[in-house]
Amino acid sequence: MPLPSARQDAVAAPRTPSRREAQAAARTQALTRVCAGFTTTISPHSAARLADLMSTTTYAKAA
Repeated sequence: MPLPSARQDAVAAPRTPSRREAQAAARTQALTRVCAGFTTTISPHSAARLADLMSTTTYAKAA
């Protein structure tokens, strides 16, 4: 029976994510959890008020 080569071991072994990839995945999961708490629906009146505020020159200057 032939001995397994290093190449076969490398192919069979699962690839572990790099530190940067793990941090990016953790950051994405945390952002998803935080944003889930801010999902909401505003009233049509509030939406109109917000649109009005955003279109004023004062808001444009502040932004």
